[in-house]
Amino acid sequence: MRFAAVVLAAGPSSRMGGRQKLVEEVGGRSVVRRVAEAALDSRCRPVVVVLGNMAERVRAELPGGVEAVVNPDWRSGMSSSIRRGVEAVAGRAGGAVICPGDMPFIRPETLDRLVEACGEGIAYCTVTGEVRSPAAFSSAFFGELMALEGDRGAKEVVLRHLDLARPVRVDPVELLDVDSPEGLELARSLAARLNL
Repeated sequence: MRFAAVVLAAGPSSRMGGRQKLVEEVGGRSVVRRVAEAALDSRCRPVVVVLGNMAERVRAELPGGVEAVVNPDWRSGMSSSIRRGVEAVAGRAGGAVICPGDMPFIRPETLDRLVEACGEGIAYCTVTGEVRSPAAFSSAFFGELMALEGDRGAKEVVLRHLDLARPVRVDPVELLDVDSPEGLELARSLAARLNL
């Protein structure tokens, strides 16, 4: 079964003091470019990036091979971006990996492991047992993903169906998200120290 990747890159970067976190550089590449390249290096196809806040600045960072779609309702919360991304892949894939665009160290192998673990259900990343993003969903859950409202993320669907969800243990570095100036500096430090 073919899985798509949906990269969420539309948010307001509200904790960054007016800066667009996704275009900030970590280890020589922008945050969103690193995530998009990881998705392209995985087996996921198509790779769809959902844009919103500062859409054209973020679009300029994207590598060739991804499909960019704009969420005009990005201010209404993450659910609208999930809906836009799932709509873009519905009918073309038997499932989708929903991946935040602010995780610069996510690996292609992890996205592939999520797909392998998902099957007809759900798979999610974890370090110590908690539900974390990215997560993979078979198309059976597309309706629920598109029905999310407000700033609710895909985690809500995972928690609703934990009996059908399989955890995928990952290196905690992969789940570092750049959602604050402190997170950005930590990511830059790790990239330099670990050659990431």
